[in-house]
Amino acid sequence: MQYYQPTLFSFLLSISQLLNLHKLVFSLSIGELEAWGKKDN
Repeated sequence: MQYYQPTLFSFLLSISQLLNLHKLVFSLSIGELEAWGKKDN
């Protein structure tokens, strides 16, 4: 696949890396919210 369509493959790879980054940031923010909620009790 990478040999036949390198531009498409790199494009998909960059999109998947962006999605993983967003997932990481989202999970970190959720963790901070949970910690803040526990600290409030």
